[in-house]
Amino acid sequence: MNNKFNLSFLIIFFLIISCSGKDEKVSVLKEKNLETQMIEVYNEAMVEFERGDVIYAGKKFSEAELLYPQSIWAPRAVLMSAYGYFSQGYYKDAINDLERFIF
Repeated sequence: MNNKFNLSFLIIFFLIISCSGKDEKVSVLKEKNLETQMIEVYNEAMVEFERGDVIYAGKKFSEAELLYPQSIWAPRAVLMSAYGYFSQGYYKDAINDLERFIF
């Protein structure tokens, strides 16, 4: 009887100790504001557009618009994307972007 008590006491003791374990440190990552990310992507697209890489800039403008569609930068990004596609002869892509802008 005494052995069963000691054994059950030890099991309960180890269970309690294992549950109370170490406190885990939680690292908080500073996430950028979504609008800030969108503006950074828009600015990156403008740099690429000015360098002449219009296709990559168009993709970045589309990415900027998708990140934060409520921003005032979203319609500008769609127009710049359409202009870039149009200037390179990708008329269907330009029309798709302009339809997204209108509707």
